[in-house]
Amino acid sequence: MAAVERPLQTSDMAEAGSGSGQPDPRALAVAQALQDQLPDTQQVVLFGSRATGFWKPHSDIDLAVLGAPSDLQTIGEMGELARIKADAVYSPSPSIQITPLSWPEFEECRSSYPHVAGQVQLWGLTATGDYLSPMPQDNPWPGVQGLLQVSQRHLEAAFAHAGDNRMHFALFHSLSAMETAAKASLGAHRIRFDHHHDLNGFVADLPDDLQVWMDSKISHSQRKALVDFRNPSLYDRIAEKWPPDPPEEIVATAQQVCSGLAKHVLGCLGKTPRDVKYDYWLSDGPLGGLESVPALGYRSLLTEPEQMAIGALHVMLGDVLPLADLGRIEYAWRRSGLPDDVAVRIGAVMAKPAAWRTLLPDELDDGSETDQPPAQ
Repeated sequence: MAAVERPLQTSDMAEAGSGSGQPDPRALAVAQALQDQLPDTQQVVLFGSRATGFWKPHSDIDLAVLGAPSDLQTIGEMGELARIKADAVYSPSPSIQITPLSWPEFEECRSSYPHVAGQVQLWGLTATGDYLSPMPQDNPWPGVQGLLQVSQRHLEAAFAHAGDNRMHFALFHSLSAMETAAKASLGAHRIRFDHHHDLNGFVADLPDDLQVWMDSKISHSQRKALVDFRNPSLYDRIAEKWPPDPPEEIVATAQQVCSGLAKHVLGCLGKTPRDVKYDYWLSDGPLGGLESVPALGYRSLLTEPEQMAIGALHVMLGDVLPLADLGRIEYAWRRSGLPDDVAVRIGAVMAKPAAWRTLLPDELDDGSETDQPPAQ
């Protein structure tokens, strides 16, 4: 492993609250504290803005744990261990995101920058402040494939919420669908997107012809209004200002944008819609057919119990949990299915909102077994 060339900020410098191109030493201390509690077969890597040095006071601490199982209990336990150190070195301490990656998944995707494994490989720092060994990021498809799948899930969710007149959530998912499709486009062109966090930032880095096309579908001011609507509501539960455009039009625009970007991405990489392995499959269109269904009056592709559970989630907990948590729960249900005792879990979270993570499925991915690290 290569040592970090950029000097770390001192703790006094970090207390100023923002990065200046240098990793956050407090986040590395959190990574080290977690690493000290884990077996030798697992490795903690700090990535994201606190590794690259472009963090803000509210930026998450992103920790990948290579070789870790992905069950909810393990992730929760690791989060609690990291939280102890974070509370000691931050005031207040930021959110901590634990991303488990099995060794086989990391090996397969570490050369794909659009995949989280590629970003960990490229920018990640071990607990001792060392970069991982350099590796060319020359395999965009695994990461782009995942981003297209996520974009379709968000778009389907936007349709479903619009059909139920839950326009707040329809707009949230519409924006997420477009942002993810834009990231897929950047990935297909081998353009890094780690320094942006919203749609306008991603669009600014697209090739010129795609920027012009995006502006013809949704202008810079329209994109900004949508981001400004979404960001305050993520953690405060209340949007400060609705976008001026009717929500129904924004959902329809998201459909056009995601379809056009997906078609472009597949053409760039010589792939077909079937290569994406979308969750929802209606036809051979660039979004698996979702690009041609009516955006309004849409009938959800979820089963009736799934529709009822998601409806109950928003009705019962819409005034209890912030939008970011509701969105993560719904996304996990759409991807992995409902917990068997979903009604009981919703009731428990109504009584204790801090226990919202119990609403997530017990397995957050395909349940692949943790493996040994590869030979160096």
